Amino acid sequence: MLTFSFIYFEVYRNHAIQATKLCFQTILLSLTLRRRKLRQKRFTLPATVGSNNCGFARKKEKRSGSSSHRSLS
Repeated sequence: MLTFSFIYFEVYRNHAIQATKLCFQTILLSLTLRRRKLRQKRFTLPATVGSNNCGFARKKEKRSGSSSHRSLS
């Protein structure tokens, strides 16, 4: 009985280790993806800040307007 419980514990431990590894991998992957998104935002921000923000906002409004017209037709 002791050997059986020990084997069961070993199998359970291996499963737990694999599960935690998988969990950590997914967490790391999500973190790296977030970092990449943040980096992209950082790189695109200076260009928009350099040009006047009002013009950039107007361009965005025009884009959203044209897309809404397309969806209506």
